[in-house]
Amino acid sequence: MNYDWHDWQPVQLTQSLIMNKNVEKRYIFDLTITKID
Repeated sequence: MNYDWHDWQPVQLTQSLIMNKNVEKRYIFDLTITKID
């Protein structure tokens, strides 16, 4: 059980990091569009 958890953890961490970056980009993108409008 422990071993599985350790295998799974890095993948989850990487995915959430990628998601956070995407959310940040989306947010900045939305800001730029609002400024243009």
